[in-house]
Amino acid sequence: MDAWHFTIYVFIVMTVSVSSAEGDPPVFRPARILGSSTAKPGGDIYLRCVIFDSTESSHHMYLCKNSVGVRLKVLGNNDEHTFILRNVSVLDSGNYTCVYSLNKYIPDEVTASGYNTIHIQVTGIHLVKNAVIQSGRSSVRKGEDIELTCSISESEKPQLLHVYVCKDGLGKISKSLNGQRHSHFSIKNVNVKDSGVYSCVYSAKKFNISEVTDTERENSMFIQVYDPQWQINLIRLQCSFGVVIFACLIVVFDVYSTKCRFSKIHLRSSF
Repeated sequence: MDAWHFTIYVFIVMTVSVSSAEGDPPVFRPARILGSSTAKPGGDIYLRCVIFDSTESSHHMYLCKNSVGVRLKVLGNNDEHTFILRNVSVLDSGNYTCVYSLNKYIPDEVTASGYNTIHIQVTGIHLVKNAVIQSGRSSVRKGEDIELTCSISESEKPQLLHVYVCKDGLGKISKSLNGQRHSHFSIKNVNVKDSGVYSCVYSAKKFNISEVTDTERENSMFIQVYDPQWQINLIRLQCSFGVVIFACLIVVFDVYSTKCRFSKIHLRSSF
């Protein structure tokens, strides 16, 4: 009987221990991060994460951006790893740190800060001048085309120039001009995600479109791409509401007519 009680006791203790372990919050320990703090669009960033205070094995290293995990590497018996961010853009700018844990977690579930922080700034190329942007419409239906015209200053001497259309400050499409003042762009079959602030910049030197940014946006315009489906649904809703109102009126009229008819019959029977 004592052995039976002891077996039950051991089972309960093991169950409570497992339940407590599963309910424990994740534990992340700080690691050191090493790397460059600047980069150009389209380039690569090398970030080295190093564990400096652990003798345990089977580590899981996490690279965090703005205190949220973005990359994971199972280290095994190693104590460091170099994460490579390839073909970066200005959107990759931020504060980077490294942390590690004994258990494995999904990167975006990791919210922690490391031993130190590196602020990485991905800087675009400042182009020579801003161009004037024009469009026939500031509101475009989904599935249609956005037509844009970029105009170079009259004071610019005739030469080979490269014109870039930027959306929300980032290069989107480009075209070369040879002695011309105006460049026409057409963005085909647009959707709602193409809504934004559009601007034009130009340079005598040709750059990759990922390198182009327009932080000043001196000459810009907002173009809204709308989905007509919601208007159709609104019309349908209005029609349905009208049908319901009409049906209610018919019911009210029918009830009123019936009431009047019974009132007349009651009056006649009284006489």
